Amino acid sequence: YLAFVSSTSGSLEQPDRRLVLLPSSGGEPREFVTPAHRLWTLRWFGDSRGLGITGHDARGERQLFRLSLSTGEWQTFPLPIDAGAQWNGMYFDFNADGSRYFYSWQDAVIPSELKIVGRDLRSDRERVVYQAKPEDQLDRYRGLRFNPDRRQLSFRARGGIHIVDVETGQDRVLQ
Repeated sequence: YLAFVSSTSGSLEQPDRRLVLLPSSGGEPREFVTPAHRLWTLRWFGDSRGLGITGHDARGERQLFRLSLSTGEWQTFPLPIDAGAQWNGMYFDFNADGSRYFYSWQDAVIPSELKIVGRDLRSDRERVVYQAKPEDQLDRYRGLRFNPDRRQLSFRARGGIHIVDVETGQDRVLQ
């Protein structure tokens, strides 16, 4: 499937946002009304059985919206946010079955400390997967994407593409 968000309303007060899935082989699209009012990022589960969107809900709260394609139901999870941080962006990706997601926040203050955290949606527990060393001085980093087997995450930063092993936290840089 190709997934994208569509809106037929230009109103911010009453957005009509729909997640549209187009079959790659052709056929009728599937549409799901999203609970998100403002959207940031869309990511598939590793097994393609669902996807998630980060954004704001109707109250303006930052949330993760998770859709199971087998049931067509959305689940909403509050995003863990440091209230003191000046927010500039959230990057995330799901594990294979969508039961955990891995995220990092980019602070608006540069240079920004990079920390990648894995969060289990069932237990609500978190584990720091990677923390940049202070001398790394990552002035900007972008993206956070899993490789196909969901064992390594990558992100772009000055100096190259960083590859992080999710289990060990070890990283290497491709220049």
